[in-house]
Amino acid sequence: MILEHRKVKKSEILLRIVSSGNITNESMTRDLFDDDQLKAIEDSFSRLKICSQNILVWEAGNFWRIKSSGLSMMANIKLNKFDQIIDLSFFNILNKDQSIDKLLESLKYISEDFGFCLIKNGDISFNIKSDHKFQIASLFKLWIIKYIESNDYDLLNFIQIDEYDKSIESGLLHKFSKGSSITIDQAIFMMCVYSDNTAADILLNLFGKRNIALLNNLDILISTREWFIINNSEDLIKLWIESDLKERRNLLNSLSSSKQIDQFDQPPVIGWESTPESIAMLMRDINNQYLTFGYPPVVYDPSAFQKVYYKGGHAPGIFSFACKIITRNDTEFTLCGLINSIDNYNSRKHDDDVSLIIQKIKQLTLFLEDM
Repeated sequence: MILEHRKVKKSEILLRIVSSGNITNESMTRDLFDDDQLKAIEDSFSRLKICSQNILVWEAGNFWRIKSSGLSMMANIKLNKFDQIIDLSFFNILNKDQSIDKLLESLKYISEDFGFCLIKNGDISFNIKSDHKFQIASLFKLWIIKYIESNDYDLLNFIQIDEYDKSIESGLLHKFSKGSSITIDQAIFMMCVYSDNTAADILLNLFGKRNIALLNNLDILISTREWFIINNSEDLIKLWIESDLKERRNLLNSLSSSKQIDQFDQPPVIGWESTPESIAMLMRDINNQYLTFGYPPVVYDPSAFQKVYYKGGHAPGIFSFACKIITRNDTEFTLCGLINSIDNYNSRKHDDDVSLIIQKIKQLTLFLEDM
């Protein structure tokens, strides 16, 4: 199947649809929707698309959503190197008249390595392994945000970037030269919006890891720089596991001057840990405006809500997200999902599980739009 398209300002007109056997449920569009049902979707949020059946859809990443009265559908779109659409697959029609309970129940069967917590107006509404500890990857940065929001700091004060503040991957600050100055607020912005590891480490060093750990009821807190160093060394991993709290603190002090940091492609053995319930409760209490920036991958249409706060994280074998949604009816939902595919790691299966989680949470947010 090839869909040719031509860009016209903010919209694209799909010129031709050629069917082939790999299209799933292609006839759904004609069977379930008619011109009276179809409504234009607000162009203020995303680009309109028009296909030959006059179905209006919008694009978010690789997913399109086709929407009409009471029904929604996702379509997965693939492009070739010539920017032609070579595959269009519709799947999982959601009828809002169906039970939200069935959708939530289906989350239990995604993976035995998945935990989830849903809070409605402060009370736990649904959970899966919500008291089980998982590695949370970049969600640990929410602990830093909580500490900052719990104190009265002048966020316009400048801080200098030290060579030993620098971490790797994610964000931009690791490319800044030693001695460069940024404000505390700029570091918070980079950490929230770009999940900048160097920004997180700057804030950890500025405010003190022990102080942040104490406020969040943690025994110890490591920086991203220390996380990379330890997980790249079998000797350091073994030493960490066998050490008590005091010995671990001494180990972290000994790493402070280490210059060598490398990325890794296997699941980390050592990392920040928490439970879905704890992270959901934490996200519920955080109101940093920078967490409302960007497009949260687990929410179909952020413009359908008053506000959406989002923070995600990932590492080999790890996917995590925390999301606070305030509906137009002033109902507050907080969601946290954590998956650790660490034992017997299979990257393809992990990626498939993550895709399914995102797909189902997106569907869940459709139900939340009217609550």
